Amino acid sequence: MSLARQRYSSDLLLLARDILNPQRSVNEPTVAACFTLAMFEMTACDAPSGACLWLPHIHGATALLRSLSVATGGACTQVGGLLKFCYTAVLACLISNETVPNVLFQLVQCCVMPEPTHGISAAIELFTMPVDLVNLYVQTEPKSREPMDLIAKASVIDQRLVSWNTSLPSLQSDQLGSGSAGESLDSDWLMWVWNYQRLCRVIANKVILDSLNVIRPLSQTIPTAQLHRLDLQYGKSSSILSQIPNDIYTSIHLIMGSFENGLPEFTLSSEAFFLMTILQSLIKLTDQRAVQDNWSASACGWFGSRFDATKDLVMRHLC
Repeated sequence: MSLARQRYSSDLLLLARDILNPQRSVNEPTVAACFTLAMFEMTACDAPSGACLWLPHIHGATALLRSLSVATGGACTQVGGLLKFCYTAVLACLISNETVPNVLFQLVQCCVMPEPTHGISAAIELFTMPVDLVNLYVQTEPKSREPMDLIAKASVIDQRLVSWNTSLPSLQSDQLGSGSAGESLDSDWLMWVWNYQRLCRVIANKVILDSLNVIRPLSQTIPTAQLHRLDLQYGKSSSILSQIPNDIYTSIHLIMGSFENGLPEFTLSSEAFFLMTILQSLIKLTDQRAVQDNWSASACGWFGSRFDATKDLVMRHLC
């Protein structure tokens, strides 16, 4: 905990410097500071009631980035930290049941890469889809009067997600799908982006299922052929919601870089925080008990007792 407090104090100073000097561009230290504030909230809270206290911090950091981007304008070349922050902020909107601020999309559009890599390029290309899906998901909550429209939009995005996955270089796509990947920064990025793509498919098919559940009481008014197509879609989406969380769980050992590097126990790392946000998102979208019971089995088998401390910490925040 002393390490957490040291990082927390250091990042507060970085934030204060950037607020007091609005001529600075949106940069890696700013984003890292905002991100670590959220991570501190996550790791510092032992009680289950504090599991989502990171959400106000990430929303506040989004507001800070909005003000900085308005003040400075221009392109952002420090892409890595900005993308991580923006993806995390989108998940915060999902968990909070809020629409995604336009500033996140605008910030990602400002990303300029001197030397593009497959992983980061794929992350930029994918980003519009989780934004659109979270906004669709929020619309399903008040039982939208246009469920067929939501189904159509979610289905189109789901097909785009499938196409995005097949557009990855074949070797890298095969490695990710089989649970093995190379040891490079680009491989690390591909692992994370692949998991965000899987989570996006969960959101898309959750929107479809929720909308179909709105339609079902009206089945007597729907033409037989259309009703048959909707029933087939229901089965397909149910299968996807059942399978994809398992795909994410079996890839956890690939995204826990501190363990792959031989560190004996949990450290405050972005990998652990990313994992918590993804699992909290799955709880929002699927069955909480199933997530709690199943997420750690593959990682425990891979790392053994070294993973126990991380497992205990993560479990405290899956409420």
